[in-house]
Amino acid sequence: MNKIFKVQIEAKTDFHTSKALKGSIIEAMVFGQKDGKYKAVIPGTSIKGLIRWEFERLWFGAHNVESCKITKKYKHGEIREICKKTRDKLNGNCPICDIFGEPNIEGGVEYKHTNLRVLDFEAEIENLSLRSRNAINRDTGETNVFSVQVVPAGTKFEGKIILTNCKDEWVSYIKNSLKSALNFGIGGSRSSGLGEFELLKFDEDTAFFRLPNVMVEKGNSEEIPVISGWKIITGKITTRTPAHFGVGKGMGTFHPTLKYIPGQQLRGMFGFYLKKILCEENLYEALSMAPSEERVEGDLGVIFKNALPYGQQFSALDTFACKKCGNTLKSGNEECAKCHMGGSKKNAGLKEVSTFILTKNPYPRDYSLDKDNNPDKLGPYHIEVIKEGQEFSFKCLARIDESMMPDFVKCLANAGIYAGVGGFKGRGCGVIEFSDLKVEEAADYVHKRELELKNIAKDKSLKMVVNSPMVFPAYDHEKNASDREQNNISLEANTLEWAFSYDKRTLKLNKDAVKFKLPLNLPKTKPLALGETKFGHWSLRKKDWLDRIEYAIAQGSAANVVLAGDDFERAAIFELFGLGKYLSMGYGDFYFCEVGQ
Repeated sequence: MNKIFKVQIEAKTDFHTSKALKGSIIEAMVFGQKDGKYKAVIPGTSIKGLIRWEFERLWFGAHNVESCKITKKYKHGEIREICKKTRDKLNGNCPICDIFGEPNIEGGVEYKHTNLRVLDFEAEIENLSLRSRNAINRDTGETNVFSVQVVPAGTKFEGKIILTNCKDEWVSYIKNSLKSALNFGIGGSRSSGLGEFELLKFDEDTAFFRLPNVMVEKGNSEEIPVISGWKIITGKITTRTPAHFGVGKGMGTFHPTLKYIPGQQLRGMFGFYLKKILCEENLYEALSMAPSEERVEGDLGVIFKNALPYGQQFSALDTFACKKCGNTLKSGNEECAKCHMGGSKKNAGLKEVSTFILTKNPYPRDYSLDKDNNPDKLGPYHIEVIKEGQEFSFKCLARIDESMMPDFVKCLANAGIYAGVGGFKGRGCGVIEFSDLKVEEAADYVHKRELELKNIAKDKSLKMVVNSPMVFPAYDHEKNASDREQNNISLEANTLEWAFSYDKRTLKLNKDAVKFKLPLNLPKTKPLALGETKFGHWSLRKKDWLDRIEYAIAQGSAANVVLAGDDFERAAIFELFGLGKYLSMGYGDFYFCEVGQ
């Protein structure tokens, strides 16, 4: 049972939670708005931490069992054993790790993810006040005057609590834990009288989650055997909370985000919801959602494309655009007819989405490590996140029976809310909403795209532009080759001829697919543009650690493709499904455009 609760709390005294130190003033976590008012924020992690702290006290007290004491001096390897002993005393009925997840230890197949997600609590206020304080050094007697920015008493905050796999008794414990913790207080300077709150509302919210509108187009075109049964689902994704999509490696204490939603993470979100939250095996197996090592090689059931900012795609690295309006120009020397401005390279970029920085302070579970021997573990870290309300284009392909499509759409929408996508979900990030979904037969799309390609082709030539990292394996590499040498970073003629030929390791659209290729007549010329990128593979079987680094052809790489015949239908099919490895996770996507663009 999954539930969403709308919670309202009121500050009974002035309240402060720190955002930054400016001079002698400690700023509160508030953000200015265009109308001159402020938005005050209580991080969801602060609320969640208080709930857990009080939940443990209430639960273990009610059952007369000593707490597992995970917040004391235990090393990571000892925590699981301590938890097991506590569960044995309660006949396995200990909800702490089931609700909150296992505390700050290595992940893996048996790792328990959190079933409780607390979104940030927000309030709109018109003014702030300052409280002056005097810090006294008890050893020297020296004093230091400073001021604390506070949110006034009487401010009402609202937030959401999302529960998955929820049991009825959990709800009452969570509500009572929050109520009790609020009396203790939130934020800083509680010993000086700040931060007392009262719980006003704790009601189930049925309006937060809405099933998307779905338009299903009936198939009108002649069936294409090789893509029989495939459907295309397109629509819009909107971030309902801040969202973070990691680039694979942080920069010190800073974690930058990608400016789009990787198909790999959308697939993981959907699979996690089906397998771990809904426990729906039929749809999970019908879509071949199992990890690649557990399914037939190349057997695809669903393909999630990267969700780029709404209405956008990567431009070719060799193209030029007006510096002012962005219109494509034939060269850097050409003047834009609209703005009369010169051009510069587009550099394959996307329009920037709005982001901001979240600063978090970890509450370490392993106190045997102190600041002297592990400063990075205990210090604050900074997360770049995409703002709430940003829109992205959604596209996926599914080989699914029509009778299962309603369940597919419902599970997809639920996964965006209850499973979430991206990193730091336990810290309130990653809630997304699907809308304006359209379902159409792949054959209908291919026939429409076939006509478009015929109209833009010049002497059977098309320009191919890479729209997501593209991986071509180098099958002739040596056993001890480096990660870089195991893949072919090339768009040369022989590479493209191989890529557009049927191969069980690259393209298997259905179990009965016949030999499928797109004959090319390519000149032995270099690609128009070629870039290199890399990404990380993360493995649950390796305890959520980085499995390997994969090198790939970068977005914006481009080459001219010359068809040997008039088979624009097959060109449209390859464009739809992609080229190379990891198609189900959004890699290998590309598009055709007119030569010279």
